[in-house]
Order: sequence, then structure tokens, then C-alpha cells
Amino acid sequence: MILQSERLTIESLDYDDADFIIALMNTPGWLRYIGDRNMHDHPAARAYIDDQRQYNEKAPMGMYAIRLNNTGDVIGICGILQRDYLQVPDIGFALLPEYHRRGYAREACHMLMDFYWSQGRGQLLGITSPDNIASQQLLLTLGFERSTEVVSSRDLAIFEIHKRYKG
Repeated sequence: MILQSERLTIESLDYDDADFIIALMNTPGWLRYIGDRNMHDHPAARAYIDDQRQYNEKAPMGMYAIRLNNTGDVIGICGILQRDYLQVPDIGFALLPEYHRRGYAREACHMLMDFYWSQGRGQLLGITSPDNIASQQLLLTLGFERSTEVVSSRDLAIFEIHKRYKG
């Protein structure tokens, strides 16, 4: 699967993205809101990339690279995951800090959501840490609404969307 807008391309991660994965997963925001994934070397990054590429075979599942069209640089990841503790898939996204607040995450998520619904898919969740206000605001901007659902044993803020957003 390759999705493209004027500024961005969403495509599968490849082994050349290993340094990016290590950098992203060790940013202060990732460590604070997502957690330490012990991603410190190329073998670990390549294993993560392999896992995501296996999910990608079930498009749009798994995490994908977000690349700038003008440079080809990978600036973040976004994707849709089916977690074992949720009944419905959720959308995820993360960008390197220098690319925050430029509309890239919103643009990438819009493309992915369009593709998701073009495949006849239904409900989609967004989950964040309760104190990750920036991600919660993005989910609301994307058309999600705060859910009253509670996931036991998980400290999460949950948002849901039942139909295609008016984006």
C-alpha cells in the first residue's frame, strides 16, 4: 500500500529506516507517552520493521513510514493496529519532534482513514495516554469523540469514530 498527498507519502517501512526507528522510539515524547521499547540497535529496529511489514500484508494494518515528498525523509509513522485488549482497531501515529505542529500527522491520518473506509471497514478507535493532550486534540480534530468505554488494567484515554469523518 502506498498513499500519497501533495506533501506526504505513506508506505511500508524498510531496513533503511532502522536509524529513524531507533531515533523515534527514543524521543522524550515516545518514552513518556508510549513507553520504552528497548529500541537501541539495528537488529531490534529491523525486527520491528519485519513485524510491521507482516501486518502491512493486511492493509491498512500495521505501522507505515510517513515520508516527505520533497526530500524522501521519513518523519514519522502512522498505522492501524488490532490490539489484543481492544475489540476494534485503533489508529496510531508518532512523529519526530522537529515535525510536530505542521499538520503532517493530521494529513497522514486523513489519508489512512480514507483508505481504511474505502475498504469497507467500520468503527475505529484512537487511544492515548490520559496526559497526552496533543494527541487527544488531534483525534478530536480528525472527528473522533471521547468514549466512555473503560479498558480495565490499562490507563488509556479512548476516542472512537463510527463513520467516515467529514474531512
